[in-house]
This record gives sequence, C-alpha cells and structure tokens, in this order.
Amino acid sequence: MQKEPGYILRDERLFNKFCAKENKVFGCQNLYGCSIACPLYRAKMVEYLYNEKSMTIGDAHKACLRKDLTGPEVMSCLRALVKTGDKTISMDVLMQILEKKNE
Repeated sequence: MQKEPGYILRDERLFNKFCAKENKVFGCQNLYGCSIACPLYRAKMVEYLYNEKSMTIGDAHKACLRKDLTGPEVMSCLRALVKTGDKTISMDVLMQILEKKNE
C-alpha cells in the first residue's frame, strides 16, 4: 500500500499533529503561542493570503506581521518575559499595544 503525500502547511490535521510533536520537543506553545512567534503558523497564513487572496509573498508577509495581538496573546508575551526573560515580541511593539489598550 503506497502512502499518499502529505502537506503540513495545507492540511490542518497534519499541521496540528506536527505542532503537537514540536511542542513536546521544544515546549514552544506555552512559551511563544502559536500565532505570536511561530514561523510555521505565519508561513501557513502567508500561503493562504498568497493563494486565496492573490497577494504577493511580500505583501502577505507584511500583513501577517502587522496583525494586532489579542489580549491573551499580549498576556502570553508578558508572561514569557516575566517568567523567563524571553522576548517573544519587540518591546516597542508591546508598548504600543499596551498604550493603545489604555486609550
């Protein structure tokens, strides 16, 4: 029986399986969050924008980086910074988000 090819970035089931394995090895999900600093997640979003929205790779990449962080994502960044000292986001961007929330 021949195995069918799999595409991790295209198949949500394979992507989730792969991420679960990566998280077991690197513990990245709790430290960084999946949509904050994960290059695979961003690659998946860029691929979607490129294919489905006809954006260029550069425009799709910029669009993914400009995405505002949600409240839980900001808290995750702060938690990682306080607990481990790891910077999961630029401090300038984090300050802009916090100032925008306080307005």
